[in-house]
Amino acid sequence: MTSTGLFSKVKATKTRFPQYIIAFLALILSTMQVVGCNLSLEHGTSVHSHIGPFLGLIPAWMWVVIWLVEIFAFYFVLRSLFRALNRNSKTTYTRYQIKKPILIFIIGAIGMLICWLPILLANLPGFFNYDISGQLIQVMYADLNDFSTHHSLASTLVMGGIITLGYKLFDSLFAGILLYSCFQMVLCSLTFAYSLYFIYKKTQRTWLVVAGFLFYALSPTISMFTTSTTKDVICSLLVLVAALLTFDMLEDSESFFERPTKPIYLATTLVFASLFRKNIIYAVILFAIMYLCFLASKRKAVAILFAATLIGYFGISFALEKGLDAVPGGAAEAFSIPIQQIGYLYVSEGEDAFTPEELNLLYNMMPEGQWSKYSPFISDSLKNYLYTDYFNEHKGEFLSLWAQKFLQYPAQYIKAFFNLTYQAWYPGTSIYDGEIYYFDFYGGNYRIEKTTYIPVLTDLCEKISLGFYYQKIPVLRLLFSLGFMFWVMLTTLAYGLYSKRKMIWGTVLLAFCVSLTCLAGPISLVRYYLILFYAFPVFLALFFYKQKPTNL
Repeated sequence: MTSTGLFSKVKATKTRFPQYIIAFLALILSTMQVVGCNLSLEHGTSVHSHIGPFLGLIPAWMWVVIWLVEIFAFYFVLRSLFRALNRNSKTTYTRYQIKKPILIFIIGAIGMLICWLPILLANLPGFFNYDISGQLIQVMYADLNDFSTHHSLASTLVMGGIITLGYKLFDSLFAGILLYSCFQMVLCSLTFAYSLYFIYKKTQRTWLVVAGFLFYALSPTISMFTTSTTKDVICSLLVLVAALLTFDMLEDSESFFERPTKPIYLATTLVFASLFRKNIIYAVILFAIMYLCFLASKRKAVAILFAATLIGYFGISFALEKGLDAVPGGAAEAFSIPIQQIGYLYVSEGEDAFTPEELNLLYNMMPEGQWSKYSPFISDSLKNYLYTDYFNEHKGEFLSLWAQKFLQYPAQYIKAFFNLTYQAWYPGTSIYDGEIYYFDFYGGNYRIEKTTYIPVLTDLCEKISLGFYYQKIPVLRLLFSLGFMFWVMLTTLAYGLYSKRKMIWGTVLLAFCVSLTCLAGPISLVRYYLILFYAFPVFLALFFYKQKPTNL
C-alpha cells in the first residue's frame, strides 16, 4: 500500500516537472522584460521612447503588478505552444520530400554567396573593423612588433596571415582585405548550408529549410558580418558546427562513437573555436561539466572527448605562445564585471563607501579621477586605465575588497551587472550613441579607400550599423535584436527539457554556456553573441524535430 502510494507520488511529480519548467521560463522572461524596460528607459535606449514619458510615470507597485501579470501571460502562452509542438512532433510529415538532400547543401551554399555579393560590392573590400588593426601589424610587420596574447594568436595568424598574403601578392592592402572577405564568405556559406542540410535531415520540413535560407541569405546582420574582419565570425561558425555534432551525439550515441570520425570532428571544432576566442574554452569546460552531470549516455567516451579537447587547446596554445615568443596580454578584461561593480559603487555611493586603505588601493590601481568616469554600458572607460603591473601584483587584494563590498552593497552590484548586460537579454533596447553600436561600419585605423558600386545599399548598411534604423520597423526589428535571439535560445532550451528530449536541450546548452561567458565581458555587442544569430534557424527547427527521423 505504501509502495503504491509512493510510486503514485513520484509519478505525479514527474508529470508536474514540465509545468515547473514553463513556470520558471515565464518568471525569467517576465523579469527580463520588466527590469530591461526600466533600465532602457533610465538610460535612454528604449525602442519605446515615443511612450517613454508615460512609462516613466508608472509607480513601482504598478511595475510589480505588470511583472506578475506577465508571468501568468507568458506561462499560459508557453504552455499552449509547447503542448501543441509536442503533439505535432510525433506526427509523420511527408509532403514535399527532397529526393537528394545533398542538393540543399550545394544550392544553399551557392545561393547565399550570390545573395551576399551585393553587400560586398556596396562595401568593397569588406569591413576592416574591430580588433584587426592591432592584430594585422603583428603579422605584416612581425620583425618590428611582438605577438601578443591580448587577442587570440590563432585569429591573429589566420586573419592577419590571409590579409598579409593578399597584400604581398598584389601590393595592396585593399586586395588583402578583399581576399580575406572572399575566404570568410565561403566559410560562412558552407557552414550555413550544412546547417540547412541538418534542418531538413532532422525535421523533413522543406519550409523550414526555405525560411532558414532566407534568414541566412537576406539578414543584414548575417551578410555584413560575413565580410567583417572580426574573430567572432569564424569562432561562431565553429561553435555552430560543434552544436550540430552534439545533436548527433545525443540522438544516437552508439552510432556517433562507432567510428572515431565524428568525435574527432567535434573535439577539433571545439579546440579551434576556443583558439579563436579565449572565453570559449571556459564555455566548453562548463558545457562538459553540465553534460557529464545531466546527460548520462556514453559518459566515459564523452569524458575522453572533452579531455582530448582540453589537452588539444592548452597544448596548441602553449606551442603558439612559445613558438611566437608572444607577450602576455592584460588580465583586466577577465575582471570587467568586478571592476564595473566597484566603479558603479564609487559613483553611486561616493568615497564614503570605502575606508582610506581601500581608497588607497583603488587609486594605486587607477588614476583617482578615472573611477568617476564609470559608464554603465562598457567597462573600457575603467579597465583600459588600470595600472597593469600594480593590478597584477595586488589582484588578490582587489578581489577581497570586491567580495567584501558585495556583502555590504548587493543592490549596487546587481544594478551594475544589469547595466552592463541588459542589452544582451532585453529585446526592447537600442544602441547608445558613442559607445554601443550594432556594427562597426567605419572600421579600423588604416586609411583604406573603400569602393561602392551600390551606394543605396551602402547607406542602408550604415543606417543599420550606427543609426539603429531597423528599430523603426515593428516585428521585423526582432530579427536584428540580440535580446530576442537570447529569448529564443532560452525558450528552445526550456522546450527541450519540457519534451524530455536531451538532443534538443543538450544542443542548445553549448550556445547557452557561450552566452554566459559573454555576459562576463566588457560590453554587450552583437559580435560576441553571433552564435545566437547563426543558430537561430536551427533553434526554430528544433521545435519541429521528429522523434524518429528518416535516415537520409
